[in-house]
Amino acid sequence: MGKMESVKLIDTRGAACASITYLSEAYRHSKYGDILDVLFTEKVMKEDTKEWAAKTKNEIVEMKEDKGETTARIRINKR
Repeated sequence: MGKMESVKLIDTRGAACASITYLSEAYRHSKYGDILDVLFTEKVMKEDTKEWAAKTKNEIVEMKEDKGETTARIRINKR
């Protein structure tokens, strides 16, 4: 039986520039295989999240928008 992945919700709605900081902090406390669900409302955070994932070599599994809120699901592949 495989290891259970841990899913962590990072709610950054309304946090503006601090959103990427919250994501980075959650990453520092994550383990290989964990899932980070990042919830945000800032439009710029969409590109910031993509750039962060590319830079850290982690995977955006899904990014979806609903009523002005975006959720990015990131799998930690690199520690």
